[in-house]
Amino acid sequence: MAGRPPKPTALKLAAGNPGKRKLEPDAEPRFPPGAPAKPAHLKGLAGAEWKRIVPILEAQGLVTHADLAALVAYCQSYAEMVAAQAVLDEEGWTINVGGKLVDGEMVGGQEQPHPAISRQRSAWASVRAFSALFGLTPSARTRVRGAPAEEARDEFDEFTRRA
Repeated sequence: MAGRPPKPTALKLAAGNPGKRKLEPDAEPRFPPGAPAKPAHLKGLAGAEWKRIVPILEAQGLVTHADLAALVAYCQSYAEMVAAQAVLDEEGWTINVGGKLVDGEMVGGQEQPHPAISRQRSAWASVRAFSALFGLTPSARTRVRGAPAEEARDEFDEFTRRA
């Protein structure tokens, strides 16, 4: 089956239903609200990204316990992207293939793009795709609405309403 995947009713409601079609939220599964626990195997940069992003998503009501795999994949992709960039920063964007090391200097051979470039670009694509799922890009935020922001409590207004 080709074309776009269907948009879940919860996302349609979050984005605002224009009223053109009847929404049937009862036909879709409902998952417990809140974030899943961070898996023990998620360490390093991936674990740090989990600790950074999950509370943000949870505060907006954009994550459920069913989102564990997508969150793990996002965090691991993020860590891969950062690691690939670190390799490129240290080793450079090209490598010499077929050359000989003479007195500490590479002689001959052919310059080719560093293999980490491919890893980095692949990780970028994964991060971008998973970011869109959770509304983590500016354009994705225009299509997803999170929990309403709490209004600042004004004690004077509360006092005047009671009077």
